[in-house]
Amino acid sequence: MPLIDDIQNTLPEDLPPDLSTYLFFDKVRARWVIENPEEKECFEFNPILERWVPVIQDYLPEKRPHDEVSTSEDLKREKRQRLDELKQEKEELRQFRRNRNTCIYVSQIPQDITYEELEAVFGKYGVLAQDLRTGSSKIKMYKDDEDHFKGDCLIEYLKEESCDLAIELLDETKLRPTDESPIRVSKAEFNNKAEQKPRVKMKTKERLQLKKKIERIHKKVNDWSDTEEDDETRRLREEKTLIFKHCFTLKELEDDPGAILDIKEDIREGCEEIGEVTNVVLYDLEEEGIVSVRFKSAVAANNCISKMNGRYFGGRRLQVEKYDGITQYKKSSGDAAEGDRLDRFAQWVEGPSIDRQ
Repeated sequence: MPLIDDIQNTLPEDLPPDLSTYLFFDKVRARWVIENPEEKECFEFNPILERWVPVIQDYLPEKRPHDEVSTSEDLKREKRQRLDELKQEKEELRQFRRNRNTCIYVSQIPQDITYEELEAVFGKYGVLAQDLRTGSSKIKMYKDDEDHFKGDCLIEYLKEESCDLAIELLDETKLRPTDESPIRVSKAEFNNKAEQKPRVKMKTKERLQLKKKIERIHKKVNDWSDTEEDDETRRLREEKTLIFKHCFTLKELEDDPGAILDIKEDIREGCEEIGEVTNVVLYDLEEEGIVSVRFKSAVAANNCISKMNGRYFGGRRLQVEKYDGITQYKKSSGDAAEGDRLDRFAQWVEGPSIDRQ
């Protein structure tokens, strides 16, 4: 009798003694594995499906004697290794923070612009860094010897992603419709290392006030989201989002639960030949077989329409168009839908084993 018939619907700890001799714990994948070398069968217990599923031979771990038992020396060695890894991660994080650049340089600005206008415009694309003492946003407007604005400034954000968003959406655009020329926005470049400023001793009251300001800034960062984008920012984002129709049928998804991942991957690979893709979503409740693709740039999105619209995918002719910004497409969500999908996936996995009996 095949091994799977003896172990299916039985938890690892409930296996009979004659089968427990083949059982060991894979620490790398954190799964219980049972292997019968005589029959060359190997299965692992999936805690999500609560079933034994076949193990892909390429991922089969090397079984060691008493693998489930760790001596005190092993535990100490693992603890030291974990501490070394944490130190390495901490150093990498420190290096990342040291190298990251959250500043942008803006030039060709109208000379009659005000600090408040710059703060309002660039604050739409992320949380601006603040001077912890004055509470004002870190916008440095460069002036000449006569204290006249020269038309360029340095703006600092709290997150590097905000810089990328501001550059992509504001570079070569006009701050005001009446402006004669567009502004230029780019990452700030620092050639010389900043001078080390001496530490200022602070009183207890000043430290508490500073701590409260930092907490308010962190709360502002966490609360900031895409929902706060103005109409123009949202329109520019929608310019980069495409809707692919006729990518699949609902019957295909029902017959093959693994098809969702395959379809998304195929669509992504095809689109990345045209430009960088930031997001792919498959709407598995839409009869028209809807998949949305968001590109990093609107230029790539336009090129994709001209190249992909009308092409055949899975025997069906694709219809590719820009997202209208209104339609709300449907896809399954929630624990119930996920549980149903996992059940169907489990049946699909077990299908070949049952057929071979």
